[in-house]
Amino acid sequence: MYEFETTSGAKTIEAGIGDDGTGAIETRKGNTPIKVWVTPGEKRSIETSARNCGMSTSAYLRQISLGMPIKSILDQNSIADLARVNAD
Repeated sequence: MYEFETTSGAKTIEAGIGDDGTGAIETRKGNTPIKVWVTPGEKRSIETSARNCGMSTSAYLRQISLGMPIKSILDQNSIADLARVNAD
């Protein structure tokens, strides 16, 4: 279960438990995809944003659409660089 805060309040998402009551983990592979029509420029922009966050396009779009916070890997790298500079 994931819980996160959005501007409209807290949300909880149940994830990973199968509907059959066995407690088996449900995977996304083989489930129904959602198709979204975008222009080539929009596709490049989405793929670039996902790559900058260190995520797959699917994971990036899933988190964005569910209102989950996205942390850019570039920001994390910048923080690590600053920590190294301050340590020297």
